[in-house]
Amino acid sequence: MNYRKTYAAAAVAGLTLLVGCSASPVTDDEFGDSVRQMVRSQKIYVAVEEEPVTGNDGQRLETVLESYRSNERPAPIEAPPSIMINTGN
Repeated sequence: MNYRKTYAAAAVAGLTLLVGCSASPVTDDEFGDSVRQMVRSQKIYVAVEEEPVTGNDGQRLETVLESYRSNERPAPIEAPPSIMINTGN
């Protein structure tokens, strides 16, 4: 008699789980549009500008580019030594 209740409970639990899986998910028509929009925005715009870039010093930009390519890190700043003062109890 106890086995019948156990089997019935297991069957009900199994059917409940199967009902949850049987429903087809409702997909939105716009699903994936954000990804497609991001991919489109990351593509290179190949239009050539007629005017050269102005407003920057070429020598300074070349120095910045060389330091970037050399991958040199600036020296770390050392913290000053800490002073501990004991005031008693």
